[in-house]
Amino acid sequence: MKAIVTRRFGNPPMMAVDERPRPAVHEGLTLVRMHSATINQLSNTIRRGDFGFPTAPLALGNEGVGIVEESDRFARGTRVEFYGRSDLGVSVDGPFQQWALAWDDRLLQLPDGLDWAEGAVLTVNYLTAYLALTKAAKVRSGQTVPVSGATGSLGHAVMQTARALGARPIALVSSAHKARRAAGAGAWAGPSWSGRGHPGRPKYARKTSGASR
Repeated sequence: MKAIVTRRFGNPPMMAVDERPRPAVHEGLTLVRMHSATINQLSNTIRRGDFGFPTAPLALGNEGVGIVEESDRFARGTRVEFYGRSDLGVSVDGPFQQWALAWDDRLLQLPDGLDWAEGAVLTVNYLTAYLALTKAAKVRSGQTVPVSGATGSLGHAVMQTARALGARPIALVSSAHKARRAAGAGAWAGPSWSGRGHPGRPKYARKTSGASR
């Protein structure tokens, strides 16, 4: 099979498409024929050599989607999404290859309503957002949730998850352009700028009515 392998970490890293044997399935693992895998901040940090202990050569990635090839949990041909434990794409090869191994307890059936691209980016960001809001912050319906970095991938996930929980996410962003993007992503409120530049104390406007807050 083909795999995108980081042969040497650094800036820039040395990466290449290599031929490798298909992974062998073990107990508790599912073999997935990959369709898509995400490039996220963890992968970028590792390939630059800024993470610490990973050793090259290494296939990166720690979440993705594909079709079950061999599994004790799902039937062959099932569309699935998965995310890794702390080792996937760090100390063992990740999904930047044609076939990848996923732990059965980190494997989810991809709903029919989601396409491949949506499924590939769902697990890490949205599970992080959900656990942060429900386990750490213990957010309840009707509460207001300030979201820093609201236009990033995790910020989007936090805002949308907060709305799904009945909370009111306020986007903390640094420009009018980002405020518009945050509003489109589900922010209940965000900063309202007038004129040029960044105000010292921006007003916060309700997305729904435009009233100052």
